[in-house]
Amino acid sequence: MTSKVAISLWCVPCLWAVSSSAFISTFLSSNQARLLPRLLEGQYSEDLINSDKDIGLDPVECGKFKILACSSTSCTKMRRSVGIDEFATFGLLWDRKMEAKAGNVQVEESSCLGSCKMAPCVAVEHEDFVGSVSLDGMTPAEFNARTFHRVMNEDDADRIWQSVEGAIRIMAQEGVNENDK
Repeated sequence: MTSKVAISLWCVPCLWAVSSSAFISTFLSSNQARLLPRLLEGQYSEDLINSDKDIGLDPVECGKFKILACSSTSCTKMRRSVGIDEFATFGLLWDRKMEAKAGNVQVEESSCLGSCKMAPCVAVEHEDFVGSVSLDGMTPAEFNARTFHRVMNEDDADRIWQSVEGAIRIMAQEGVNENDK
């Protein structure tokens, strides 16, 4: 069964043929190509899907966020036990930051984040709050611990970046709404 969907995303108008064999346009960046399956599954809002303009991230709000990839013994040991480089989590998150052109978001290695049994972990800090923050997109256990758990692959890094990006957009919109008052 083949269906056709017209999508205008990231200033790239395309006609996508969706079938059992995926069709990826050469106009997409690697990040856009990686996110395409989620787009087609309806995991993005209609506003983003139907947007025909580039929706950048507010650099001021980006500068308020810090992503911490735990490099403690437990997290490093867990990565090695599954054959992942000890800097893989940091690298995956750094790549997303660069692909999103969100240079003001800080991505750093961190000491223990306190969720060793759920290693490897990632936390997100915001300068207006003390400690790490809970974000939309976290599981209930992660939300309570304020730490993303078992971050080991591209999908995990995508989920973290989507959560951070969503928080940046919300904080930027709240700033606009406060200025309108």
